Amino acid sequence: MLILDPHNEFAAAFPRHAVVIDTDTLDLPFWLMRLEEFSEVVFRGRPGAPEEIDALRDLIPEAKRAFRGSDSALMRRQAEKASVTADTPIPYRMADLLALIDERIGRLEGRQEKPHLRSLKMRIISAINDPRYHFMFSNNTITDTIMETIAKIFRIPGDGKPICTFQLAGIPSEVINSVASVLCRMAFELALWSDGAIHMLVVCEEAHRYIPADQSLGFFPTRQAIARIAKEGRKYGVSLGIITQRPGELDQTILSQCSTLFAMRLANDHDQEIIRSAIPNSSISTTSFLSSIGNGEAIAFGAAIAVPMRMRFARVDERLLPKATGSVAKVSDDSPDTVDLRTIVNRMRAISGPDIGSLQQGYGAAGETPANIIDDRDDMPVEQLTWRPTEAQAPPNERYRPDMLPRGAAAQTAAPVQTSIDSRLAELHREFRSSDPATARTIPTREAPAPPRRESGLSLRESLLKKPLSSLYDKD
Repeated sequence: MLILDPHNEFAAAFPRHAVVIDTDTLDLPFWLMRLEEFSEVVFRGRPGAPEEIDALRDLIPEAKRAFRGSDSALMRRQAEKASVTADTPIPYRMADLLALIDERIGRLEGRQEKPHLRSLKMRIISAINDPRYHFMFSNNTITDTIMETIAKIFRIPGDGKPICTFQLAGIPSEVINSVASVLCRMAFELALWSDGAIHMLVVCEEAHRYIPADQSLGFFPTRQAIARIAKEGRKYGVSLGIITQRPGELDQTILSQCSTLFAMRLANDHDQEIIRSAIPNSSISTTSFLSSIGNGEAIAFGAAIAVPMRMRFARVDERLLPKATGSVAKVSDDSPDTVDLRTIVNRMRAISGPDIGSLQQGYGAAGETPANIIDDRDDMPVEQLTWRPTEAQAPPNERYRPDMLPRGAAAQTAAPVQTSIDSRLAELHREFRSSDPATARTIPTREAPAPPRRESGLSLRESLLKKPLSSLYDKD
């Protein structure tokens, strides 16, 4: 059994029969993902650029072929029999992929695709350096560990613990769809290629996240993988369990493939209509009290139950109830006055410090330790981390000045004074004469030209035509 646990609460329900996998114990290699799933990681849940996705489709198979040179001869012969594509689960190194991108950038041809390749390279480097993606790009994911990963997640063999609780709360929200798609797809493929030897139940908590009714929402590969289990899984031994509080937001195609339903208290009218449409008309009166049934009660109907009935689940011990705190109830002696705020902040950030062990060893061999690489936060008291505003720290209130206004507002309030060139020259001439009268020179001012005189008996046009051109403009 594989439980996709988005709230980290099912570990407490199966303390003796379940193995808990979280971000600290998870190694899910990036090369197990198909191209669409890997693109979802690289583009952080946003639609990818077609040019960059096409470059990944061409370069990932080349990186996988480059990695085969370091594998055993048996694996190379098996890989040569089948064509290697971007979706083939064969290991490859990110260093080889980045080197192939640099090689294509350095070519003389293909000048138009170089900006897309540079953008793709920066996206990949950003994902590799993100500490939240450490479970994908750690050193343990470089080698071929597909058998160990499958055995740990899908409990083959079970070793007395056949349930795997896969905690998704610590995984970044933009890659949860990719992780769920990989797990559901591999569950179906394991049952398919084992010829029915492996029987498995995949439980999806908060299923409306992965298979919403709106086709434009959600991640298509995840919807496709879950729909394939719902439609074809029973013939290969794979079953699907869907848990949701809003059946109205669930994909009706997948909901119609569920053979047995347990409907607990529902207050929404639309959700109640979904349940009523699935119950035969002869038992439609059973759903009249869906909004008023008690805790632990449900209306069950479907293939496993002959007649729709109202039932009550047996109560389990309180310590076996699902808890968001984990498998053990944590009782803390701290109070808001004594709690370590720095520890809480570090958990919120969930970013581990840089590994500077090799750097310190190198300096230790030289007989000195640099002061700028020592992490002395553990010696810092908690009181120094608490910020308390004081009067000295508060910035003084500045008095209002006209230059604080935006440029547009200042231009509207005070328009600049327009001065002519002649008046400015006359002003400069006066200043120059007042400052140095000995060297002052008289600057003649330009007089307005006199209007042309009109001879008697002639029109203005005829009088202008008789005069020479030199008399019509100022000679100065």
